[in-house]
Amino acid sequence: MSAEIVRGALWANDLQRLDWLDPDRGDYVLSGTTMQVAELAAAMEVPAAEIRQRLDRGCRVFVARTRCGVVAGWLWVSTDREWAAPIRQDLCFAGDECYSWDAGTLPEHRGRGLFTALLRHAGWRMARQGRRWMWGGIEDANLASRRSCIAAGFRPVVRLIAIHEPAPTRLRVQPADYADPELVRRARVVLGLTLADGGRLLAEEAERRG
Repeated sequence: MSAEIVRGALWANDLQRLDWLDPDRGDYVLSGTTMQVAELAAAMEVPAAEIRQRLDRGCRVFVARTRCGVVAGWLWVSTDREWAAPIRQDLCFAGDECYSWDAGTLPEHRGRGLFTALLRHAGWRMARQGRRWMWGGIEDANLASRRSCIAAGFRPVVRLIAIHEPAPTRLRVQPADYADPELVRRARVVLGLTLADGGRLLAEEAERRG
């Protein structure tokens, strides 16, 4: 995919539908962050200062660790707002929403369902804190993430095309097939679209449904 054009979608999961997931996954244990910053930074291959900065501004991180305590996978969750690098803009969230982002699994631990498990575990934990909806952005080319999100209960709400060149970035948005109009409205707010843009999206969805 060209770096100048990014195609993807904003997905949502209804956290009230999630059942409790046993954090003991056999060879792995799921948890919120209880580890040293340096350990997570090493696994993610980022400076420890970046991890501290995320935690200081209120981000949550959920991790999968081996029985020996080694970080195998991680998932960040934000509330209020977060920068979405692929579309180069801030996303803003209502009080009953959160946003999953910057997930990763180390190569030797892939193919074991850790991303799906972390999405479900984090979603269940965030629901206990009053969050109803979890958003996530997925690029079309990332088939593995799409499969994991579907398995965790996510569904696409709006499709996105971000055109970065020439600057400034232009964002094209349309409802995903069979998307709930209320979620389309919420997605408009998350993306900071105008009322006119939101009305156009809902009209497109109504026409699509016939």
